[in-house]
Amino acid sequence: MILERGPAGVEGLKQSARARFEAAGYPTQADEEWRFTNIETIASTNFILAEPESLSSSEAETSLLARFDSYRLIFSNGHLLQSLSTLPAGVSVTALADALKSDPSLEPLLTSTDEGPFGALNSSILSGGV
Repeated sequence: MILERGPAGVEGLKQSARARFEAAGYPTQADEEWRFTNIETIASTNFILAEPESLSSSEAETSLLARFDSYRLIFSNGHLLQSLSTLPAGVSVTALADALKSDPSLEPLLTSTDEGPFGALNSSILSGGV
């Protein structure tokens, strides 16, 4: 089961990617690039999109990466935790859905036609980004 979520502005991209994946299917060992890789376990697994897990600011501050004097973006299961992230002045990070709403001209930057079967599958379930 694949959960359907995501910004409305990328539905065309998702549909196109889904069609490419359905036409190509999962790669097999008969495909030259995959001849040494058996992906039967991946192909037979029922994946679902994960929800973000909560993380407190104290947990973020005590993490290994917090010990470095640096900027950081903190994600949980692929979801940006903006309140725990630190960025330099003048730099902003915006959810993909919000960026597309404010500037629809960004949508063509998301498209790719040379991405292989797993790239197409990934694009077909796009649920967000930053």
